[in-house]
Amino acid sequence: HYQIDPTFVPYDERPPKELLDTDEDAALLVGPDVPSLQPEPFSMDIGREWYELSNYPMVWGLYVTKRDRATDETIEALIASGEAADENRDVWVQAQETTASLNEFYREDLRTGLDKLAIASLTEFRKYLFYYDVTEDVPDLPFVYLDEDEEEEER
Repeated sequence: HYQIDPTFVPYDERPPKELLDTDEDAALLVGPDVPSLQPEPFSMDIGREWYELSNYPMVWGLYVTKRDRATDETIEALIASGEAADENRDVWVQAQETTASLNEFYREDLRTGLDKLAIASLTEFRKYLFYYDVTEDVPDLPFVYLDEDEEEEER
């Protein structure tokens, strides 16, 4: 696209702030402290870029288990963890040192559920991985759900 072949230069165990002071042309900064760094004016919001490209929200993370480890107990624990994150969102946001716009994003726009829009976003991402030869084959991404019928029978 830009006729440039980027080279990956790992900076293990270095805080993101130090990466802003390196001689590299670009840095991918990840982690909870990045928003407070405000590395303007030369920064790019990957979530916004993905939305402008695909018209889907960015999926920032997933709970993942091996196929044979996805027991009902594991799934219930993951669901409970997501629900607790939603219930305690305001407390967490208040503890963060962020900009007003990021504070609003955490409170209003950050979604913790895996709904139809999130699945559509992941599906679109798979298409891009294949189209741009990131991978030859993108296997299906199976989702595991609790069997609600069995839950009702146990009650």
